[in-house]
Order: sequence, then C-alpha cells, then structure tokens
Amino acid sequence: MAMSAGARAALTVSLAGAGTGAAIAFLAWGPLPLGGDDWRWFRVPLPAWERALAPLGVYALIGIASLLAYQRAARLGRHQVGMLVAILAALAFVAQLLAARQLPGDYNESIIALGKPGANRYHAAAREVKDLVPVLRDYHNWMRTGPAKLIVTHPAGPLSLFWCLNQAYAGREAAAEGFVRWCEDWLSGGTRLRGPGASPATAALFTTMTQAELAGVWLATFVLRLAAALAVIPVFAMASRLYGRQAGFAAAAFAAVVPSFLVFSPGIDQAFPALAATACWLSWRAAEERSLWRAALAGAVVSLGLFFSLSFAVVAGWAGLLAVAGLFRGGERPRLPAVARLAGAAAAGFALPVLLLHLAVGYNSPAVWLRCAEANARFNAESGRAYWRWLLLNPLEFVVFVGPPAACLFLGRAASAARALWGGARPEPVRGAGHGSVREADWPTLIIAGLLVALDIVGFNRGETPRLWMFLMPGCLVAAAGQLERLAPYRRAVFACLFAFQALQATAFKSLLDALSGMYRSLG
Repeated sequence: MAMSAGARAALTVSLAGAGTGAAIAFLAWGPLPLGGDDWRWFRVPLPAWERALAPLGVYALIGIASLLAYQRAARLGRHQVGMLVAILAALAFVAQLLAARQLPGDYNESIIALGKPGANRYHAAAREVKDLVPVLRDYHNWMRTGPAKLIVTHPAGPLSLFWCLNQAYAGREAAAEGFVRWCEDWLSGGTRLRGPGASPATAALFTTMTQAELAGVWLATFVLRLAAALAVIPVFAMASRLYGRQAGFAAAAFAAVVPSFLVFSPGIDQAFPALAATACWLSWRAAEERSLWRAALAGAVVSLGLFFSLSFAVVAGWAGLLAVAGLFRGGERPRLPAVARLAGAAAAGFALPVLLLHLAVGYNSPAVWLRCAEANARFNAESGRAYWRWLLLNPLEFVVFVGPPAACLFLGRAASAARALWGGARPEPVRGAGHGSVREADWPTLIIAGLLVALDIVGFNRGETPRLWMFLMPGCLVAAAGQLERLAPYRRAVFACLFAFQALQATAFKSLLDALSGMYRSLG
C-alpha cells in the first residue's frame, strides 16, 4: 500500500532529524579517535561555540532567501532568478569565511593547514619552484623525484594554482605585508603568524616563507572557498533543468551547507564539486538541445578537471552517461549523425586544453595521468587498508558528510527511481522525459547512485571518502531536491526543516571535528 504524501513527509523529517542528531551526538560524545586501519577522525578538545553564531546567522539568511525564492519561483523573471542565485552563492562564500573562524586557532588555522611544511605538500612544492614552465614540461618525471615525489598522486593543477597565487605579490614585499596584516586584522582578530606579536610556535613554522608566499597562502584560502561556494550555481542550474525551478532553489540552498564542503576547507578538493556539476549540466543540456558548443565546453571542463585530479575520469563517465540519457529525452530516437557530431564536439573540447598545454609548455597529460594512476594503485596496495571494512565505512561516511537530511531525500529518490525502472511505483519523472518505463526513468538519479555503488565496490578509495568523493555530492543534492517535489503539499515545510537540520550539522561538525590538524598530525 502506497504511503500518502503526508506520511512520506513526516517519515522524511523524522529520519533526517534522527540522523542529524545521532551524527552530532556521536561526534560530541562518542569514542574518538574513530576510523578504520590507519585513518582516524579527531575531536576538537575545546570547541569555540561562540564563534559558531556568525555562520549560523548566514545560514539563516540563506534559508530565508531560498524559502522565499522557493515560494515565488514561478513568478520570478530570469534576471531575478539570476540575482537570487548569485546572492545565495555570495552568502555561501561568506559562510565559508566565517566558518573558518570556528576552529580553535581562528582563521589562522586555515593558513597553517595550507602553509605548514608537510601538511599541504602541493603548496610546499610550489614554494620550491622558481620557474613553472620547466617543471610542467617534465612533470611526469619531476613528480617522482626529490621532495616533489610526495605529490605523485595528482596532476600539475594544484601545484600550478598555488604557484600562480604565490606570484601575485612576488617582488612586492611591502604590498604583501600590508595584505597579510589586513587579512589578519579582519579575519584573525589581529593574531600574527610571523613578525612582532606572533607566537614562537607559529613564527617557527613560517620562518622559511617569504611575505609574498604567506600572502599567497591567504589568497589560496579565499580562492578555494570561493570555488566551493560557486557550486551553488551549477547545482541550481542542473536541478531546475531536471525538476523545476523550486527544486533548483532547494538544491542551491543545500549546496551552501554541505558538511563536507565546510569541514575540509581550505583544500583543493572543495574546488571540484563546482567543476563536476558544471560539466554534467553542460553535458545534459548539450544532449537534450543537440548543442555542439555545450558539448565542446563540457569536454573542456572535464579536461580542466583532469589537470587537477584523476577523479575527473569518473566525472567524464558521469557526464557521458547523462548525455546518453539526455539524447532520449522527449521520446525522440536520436539520429546517428547528430550523436556523432555531439561526440566529436565533446572530444574536441576535451582535447583542446590537452593540446594547448602541450604546445605552450610541453606538458604531457597522458604520461602524467599514467604516473598518477600507478601511484594511486601503489598506495592502495601498500596502505594495508582492508577492502571489506571500507566497503561498509565508505557509504556510511559519505551519507554523514553529505548530510543526513540531503541523504534521506537522495536515497528516497534513488529507491523510487529504481523501483520505477523495474515496473514498480512511478516517481515524479524528469521534466520532458518520453513515455515508456525506460525513457520515463529518472536517469540522472540512477546514474549518480550507480556511480557511488560502483566506486564503493571497486574499492579504489579506502578512507577519506567525505573528501575524495566530494565531487559527486552535487549529483546527490540535485536528486534530493527532486525528491522534495514528491512531497507536495508539504514540500516547503519539509525543505525548511531539513535545511535547518543540515545547517545545524554543518555548524556542529565544523566546531567539533579536527579535520585540518587531525588529518595532518603525523605529517610534520
């Protein structure tokens, strides 16, 4: 017997509330450090709860703005929608900055996490590079030698980004010092990391760093947090395209309060959700509209992502599967010439950055990808992390760090989509889907759910899932927003409750979890 909308809404709120409460309670009072094999989660000894009030206030503004937009979505013009989404992204960025102050070391803890020798190996390696071009030309060999060999699991993107940011104030020490002092006054309460007024412990960490490099670290914290906040935009675009404008605003609001985006900040991984969501949105639009320029741009975004991380090989598969699903949208059988043109455009877009990098600086992308894949395989073989343990822990950690409220909606949507595909209860279809059980299926949800299951079974990542799988979380948020549409006439109330739960969890996790210092304890 099918559940009524009211019963589904009550069950969703109850499960989300219970999951949120359990996650916070365990982190606050459960036995830590906790983890599997050599991976551990650590608790902050003395949380600075008073600093959580400011980010909570910003989350409240995000919730109010998104609820108002959700209520009036049908009456909003295109420019009004664009302005509201931009406001949500800006508020998400402000929340990122304020949340950084929740840690015991205030905002300076972010600077230590990026600049401390041994903590962020990519920034440390970037400081040793005087000229980037020769390094890029021989990166597939350079990454395996000397002090740089510790960054062998990633392509040259992180190193290049940090090097470029370090050059922003190169040769302008006075300007760099002024910028650093301004940042410390506004975001760290005037606490200095070096020079007069700095504590001996922190000053010792930064004695070998120039003022320009310290300014580069500050810039990096802003750029990475801005990248995380910008995920709001493609998440909105994708959800509104698939499930309607109301779903778009709900997904955008959830994207601003994903615990993983805030806990692992600043970090290079938080730049990936926006890129991944953009590639997938472009791919879907390219397929449904037979748009060659969108297909080419989607390929270029995936190629750019692969300059930073091999995880974008998964994004390539995700975007490709979405394109296949989009081709059948509307019940039309795609013609082979149109498919060939789209595939060719995507391939050309993908190849263009690879070719330009090779022609400009001699960077050998295929050789670098091969070296990184070998290094990742070697790490898994030598880590000693048990496959079966992480087969269970990976999905659990992913659910907790995407947020139990969003996870409840996502899992509900995925279960409904799977049942519908096999002839069971029919979910709310993707907008514009054709007729027939296969064409009506909610393929975007099924694809992201299938990718998560496949990644878990393959066992490539054993540990650090909330950070390493962050790039897949936008797909879950989009599906979660789609599930809200099935809860009419209670969807607005459910959204308000679940957003509040998610914001509370994000705040508590940022205050309680020692992700920045804890994960680098043994690294120097």
